[in-house]
Order: sequence, then structure tokens, then C-alpha cells
Amino acid sequence: MKLFIRILLALIIPTSAMGQAQIPLVTAQAEELEVGSIASLAISLANEGDEVYNGFQFDLVLPEGITLASEEGNITLHISDRYQARDIAARVRAIGEGCYRLIAYSLSDATISGHEGILVTLTLQGSDDLEGGEQRGNLKEVVLSRADGMGIECEASEFLIKVPGTMMGDVNFDHSVNVTDVMLVVGQILGETNSPFFFKYADMNKDGIINVTDVMRIVGVILNTQVEEEE
Repeated sequence: MKLFIRILLALIIPTSAMGQAQIPLVTAQAEELEVGSIASLAISLANEGDEVYNGFQFDLVLPEGITLASEEGNITLHISDRYQARDIAARVRAIGEGCYRLIAYSLSDATISGHEGILVTLTLQGSDDLEGGEQRGNLKEVVLSRADGMGIECEASEFLIKVPGTMMGDVNFDHSVNVTDVMLVVGQILGETNSPFFFKYADMNKDGIINVTDVMRIVGVILNTQVEEEE
């Protein structure tokens, strides 16, 4: 009878402990990203339970037309104060088309504090021909390093990047078509350099060339003689 009880306890206790374990969750949330502009991408960790972590890495997959912004050739990032140390080492680099890998750790074995919040913030860069609408990115190959030296693999997750669109002819992307857009296109045809200027929205007939035909189509939009769909 005692042997039976011991076997029963050995089966029940591990199962109960596993049922109470909380799997850490790493997610991403992006600010609204305008064409040709930048926006923040926050990577957060929710880690309920008693587990303590001291490092992390993940692969970030971005949609076409969106990259990570860089300064002097280095991708910009900001480690949050959940790492209670100054000697944090973090590196991120492109490992493929639209795919980046980030790794962060403490040189003094400092751990990540708290049970939820941002780990790192990256900066998204939208291209001048970025399509409007909801773009989708992914976090995958997410690994957390536990303080006891064990690695924890987390589930992959998807996030949305909202890109506001505008109508054709809005070449400075101020969400209206007016005489300013006409003058900017004329200047571009004459060889002037104007900023901001989005070629995609100036090429009204989408033939890959900006000329007087596009100018007249923009004038038509202003005079309500031609309707252009939002991109």
C-alpha cells in the first residue's frame, strides 16, 4: 500500500507543478509608420513565475519596404531599464532579406527585473514606395537565457505595422492634393531637389516617368475632373 502511495505521489506532483508553470511570452508592438518615415518597435517580455532571465535573442522578420533604421552603419536600438546594469551588450544585424537577429546579455550576469514590460526598442524605417495598409511582421527563434544556465525557447509571434495611405498626387504626403504638389512635380521635372517628395505618388499614370502628363493629372484631381484612388 505504501509503495502504491509513493508511485501515485510521484505521478501527481510533477504534473501539478508543470500545470502551474508559466511560459514566458515575447511580443512586438509597432507605432504607426508613415511612408518614408520612422517609427518605434517595442519588444516586450511577460514572464510570470519565479524564473529569472539574464539574456535573450530573437529573429525579426519585416515586410517588404520596411527596414531597421541605422546610424553610421549601426542599427539603432535601446535596451530598457529592466536590465539593472550598465554593462549590457546588445548586437543586431541583418541575416537575410528583411530578416534581422538580435542578441542581448549582461557582462556582469545582471538579470532582467520585473514580470512584464519592454526589453528593447528598435526603429523602423519605411521606404518611399511603401504600400499603405496593415503590414505584418514576425518574431521567431526566440530564446531566453535563464540565470541557472538553461535556455528557454518561446513561441513565435506576429505583429501588425499600420501604414496610413494617401491619394495619388499627394507627393509631399501631407494627405491633401493642392497647388503645392503641382509645384513640387514641376520642380522635379526641371531638375530641382525637393524634400519630402514621393515619386510613387507623383507618377500618376504609373509609367515610371514623371512629366507634364502627371502634372495635368494632378491638376485634374485638384479641379475634381479626375479621381485618384487611395494607395
